[in-house]
Parts: sequence; C-alpha cells; structure tokens
Amino acid sequence: MLGPDLNESRNVFTVTPSGQIRFGLSAVKGVGDNAVEEILMDRDKNGPFKSLFELTTRVNLRAVNKRNIENMAKAGVFDFDPRYHRAQYVKEDANGTNGIELAIRYGQRIQQEKFSGQMGLFGGGANLANEEPKLPQVEKLTLLEELKEEEELVGVFLSKHPLDDFKFIYDSIVTTSVKEYRDAIENKSPQVFQMMGIITSAKEFMSQMGNPYVRFNFMDYSGTIELSLFKEKYLKFKPLIDKDYILLIQGQTDYSKTKDEMRMNIHHIQLVSDVDPLTIYRSIQVDMTPSDLEQGKQQIVSDVLSQFPGKCPLYFNFYDADENMTLRMVSRAGLNFTNDVREMLNDMEVVYTPRLDDRWLVERKDESRRFYNS
Repeated sequence: MLGPDLNESRNVFTVTPSGQIRFGLSAVKGVGDNAVEEILMDRDKNGPFKSLFELTTRVNLRAVNKRNIENMAKAGVFDFDPRYHRAQYVKEDANGTNGIELAIRYGQRIQQEKFSGQMGLFGGGANLANEEPKLPQVEKLTLLEELKEEEELVGVFLSKHPLDDFKFIYDSIVTTSVKEYRDAIENKSPQVFQMMGIITSAKEFMSQMGNPYVRFNFMDYSGTIELSLFKEKYLKFKPLIDKDYILLIQGQTDYSKTKDEMRMNIHHIQLVSDVDPLTIYRSIQVDMTPSDLEQGKQQIVSDVLSQFPGKCPLYFNFYDADENMTLRMVSRAGLNFTNDVREMLNDMEVVYTPRLDDRWLVERKDESRRFYNS
C-alpha cells in the first residue's frame, strides 16, 4: 500500500505498474473533487509534474487552492521530489513564509506573465527573474509529527510506522507482539510478556465505586489491542498513558478457572525514549572457525570495533571441529552494539550471539512468579 502521489495517483485507489496499491488524491482530507480533476486534467494533457512549483504554474489556482496543496503536502503527495522534505512546504521560516505560499506566489506570477505575453522575446521559456526559487530551509518534522498528520489526512500510517525510530530496541527486547498477546488471551494461554507500541487513543472513566480507571488502544507492527489500568496501577502509571506516547509494557497474564477468564497484571511501564539502546546487551560473543579465519572474518570484526568503539564486552569463541578444540578469549576493546553493527555482521555472515542485560529477560524467576523488572 503506497501513499498518495502527485504523479501516480488518480482520484481513487489505483494499481501501480509494480503491482502495489496507490492511494487516490481524493482520499486526502480537504482535497476536493474540483482540485483533483484540475490536477488530473493537466497531468493527462501535459505530462507529470516535476515539482510543486511546476504544479502552481500549470493548474488553475482557484481550483487548486492553498488549503488543498497544504493537505496534500502533509499527506506526502510531494514526497516524489527528493530535494525537499515535508516541513519545507508547511513550516514558516524566519521571515514568516512557508514553501506553499512561496510556490503559489511564483505560480501566480508565471501564469500572469504568460497571460500578458511577457515571457521573453519568443513568448516562451522562463527568464532569469522567473527561475524556480528554493523552498525555505527549516527543521525537519519528527517521524511522529509526519505520521500524525498523515493519519489525520489519510486515515492510516502509510509511509512509515511510528515505531520505526525505535526499531533496534523493538527487535532486541520485545518478546510478544500485540497479535501474539491477543491470540494468547483468546486461547486462554498464560504468558509473560514484554510489548512495545504507541498509544493511539486513551480515555479515562469512573467506576460505579467512584474509582478512576483508563482504557487505551495500544498499537505495534502487528495490530492494535485495548488495554486497561485500574486502581493502584492506574495511579502509578497515569502520567505515561497519553496519546502518541511510545511505551514498553511488561507483565504477565494468568487464567482464572473460577471465573473462566484471563487476568492481566502489568508490572512495569516506561517510555521507550528512556531506554538507552547501548545498554540493552551485556556482551557479544563472536564464533569463529578455521574456515572463518581463512576468509578473513576476524578482520571484519576488527574493522567494526574500530568504527564503533564502546563499553559492551566482546568475546571470541574459536572452535575447531577437527581438533575438537575450543578457545574463548575476551577482546581488550569493547563496542557499541547498534543496528549498524548488527547489519554489518549479518551482511558479512559473521556468526555472533548478543546477550541481553538481565533486566530485559522476561522469564519467571521462581514460584512467586515475580517479574524481572518488578
């Protein structure tokens, strides 16, 4: 599923040449049928648009107005132009002007000059004064800011996912996806869980006994589920339960035979932004065989160490099956185990084992079934 695009979208959903579904321009909130018809009529006649500036010079700006263009920009309609990011279209610079206003003024001037026959000696082609301007240099929107606007205008997250900025943490410590949690509840299968997701909505209620509680929708890559907090847990974690907060939730579920229902006990909630990715792993073990040494994989690891020095201990485990010999050594230098390091080792087919810090292990410690992070 692809987001709306100025040069590929029609008014409704269409299938691209590569077989993907492209959102229609009419699906963008606040972009009316007249604006879409004007864009498509000109595009079908004169070909694709190279930029926002070319759009404003070609279409009727009464039909395609500032609000239409602004909503399209926020929905990613102009993302095809790699020179600019979304904030440059909608954010104001130090002079109080944003890119859309600049483009509309430019388009109005070019169209007026065409109309009055002042486009140069031969009546065509822009002169130096009409050279396409540059969009203002402003700070990029955060991923969450982009996606919130995208969801508001299109109804879903399309270009990315709110968790993408924390994908390394998600891949490292999440033990249970929302879908797996939901399946376990439906199957009445007790489990210890460590989930990560974003709150998409939250609402407070008052029980018949006068006790406040909260229900909130929690979404990860696999789907959404409604969770609730009551009494002490509600009071303890209330500051963290708010729309757009990205959380790590740890707890366990148990089955009550007497009530024939699953009970959830949340032990700990924290903001994912407070999790330091460099402290997730307590050590990394790299396994090497004589064949690996012949291929020079030890040099790959050495290069990684030099590029990403850090405090995470690195161990080498040399194993020779023919001699039935194992030699374990510790590196004098540690490393920062990041997503870049993981990708480099995977690409070079280096065998390694990252070991999580104890606080991220979610096994039950003993018969009391206390949680590691409780």
